Amino acid sequence: MEELRKFIKAKIEEKIKDIRLEGEREKRQLKSEFEETKKRLEKDARKEVEGILKLEEIRRVSKVQMENLDKVLRKREEIFEKITEELKDVIKDANWKEILPNLLKEAVKRFGEEKGIVKVNRKFVDLAKKEIQKNKWNLKVIHENGMEEGVIVESVDGRIRVYNTFSTRLERAKDYLFDIMRDIINA
Repeated sequence: MEELRKFIKAKIEEKIKDIRLEGEREKRQLKSEFEETKKRLEKDARKEVEGILKLEEIRRVSKVQMENLDKVLRKREEIFEKITEELKDVIKDANWKEILPNLLKEAVKRFGEEKGIVKVNRKFVDLAKKEIQKNKWNLKVIHENGMEEGVIVESVDGRIRVYNTFSTRLERAKDYLFDIMRDIINA
């Protein structure tokens, strides 16, 4: 009986040892799976955080760029306004006996019609009539009260108009002036 007991005890101890070894193997496998899952989750979380941070960086950089662009555009407009104001002073003292005929020729060339009306400021009526007679254009001169310096040539029905006034010339020159300003700023 003692031998049977030793035999049973040995078998039980052997079974316990096998169970413990199997448990340790399962524990190591679970721990390994847990570590892999943990690493994968950390990697995924890191990627997600990096993506969020990258988007935030892009948003902030874009905001700063937009603010800077807005400042540049506002400054550009301020400079253009100063130039315009200075030019208005220059225009007052300009030699219109030379300038107005050239403005009229340019406008008539762009107009391209046989017959029309030339609108000018009251002080330029005689000068415009003289240039029209000199070139034998079929244009009638009328004055516009308060009209700025320059000419407007339009068809008799008013559907075609060519503006060659101080403000329209400035508007056409605006992009050119802005290009010059940009080149100066970027130099």
